Amino acid sequence: MEDQDSYPRYIPRYRLQNPDDPIAYQLGNRSLFVDCLDPSIGWSKFRERILHVQRLLAEEGLLPGPSHHGLRYLYLFQREDLPDASGLRLRIQLGDRVSGNQLPELEIVLTYRGYRHSLEITPSTSVTEGGEKRSGTAVSIQTNHPVLGDWSQIPRHLEDLYEASRAVLFELVLSEALIERLEPEY
Repeated sequence: MEDQDSYPRYIPRYRLQNPDDPIAYQLGNRSLFVDCLDPSIGWSKFRERILHVQRLLAEEGLLPGPSHHGLRYLYLFQREDLPDASGLRLRIQLGDRVSGNQLPELEIVLTYRGYRHSLEITPSTSVTEGGEKRSGTAVSIQTNHPVLGDWSQIPRHLEDLYEASRAVLFELVLSEALIERLEPEY
């Protein structure tokens, strides 16, 4: 099946995590994910952990060079912070139907700041992490970059990927009113 459909190729099969560490690793036949869990350790510490893994893989030659790399951010907005679409810079029109203030379930791919981004908005989502269940609207942004088999390209592009991903969230998705209401967290 993996040879016919590319999606299953990248599904993680194993998850490795120390309960005292906010970083988890997911491994698949052709994928490696480094996850930063809540509470976040912040971008600079997370970047260093990503680069540590990249250096190990590059130096040891355990895996062939990657075909691409990316960052995926998952933001969960509580219902009280994002009760409807008024907190988003989003207007959807199909024919004469306009989305209005109803939060849509949406998946879109766009190019912004030179990178390809997959944006997903999922209202009425529940997430359980650390035994705590939270509900709200999930906004997921995955920003990708081809690296063509060269591990050394990852450090050169990592900061740009991060900035481009944040730009999608703050310049294209969230309204200024929502950003102000969420400060200083965002």
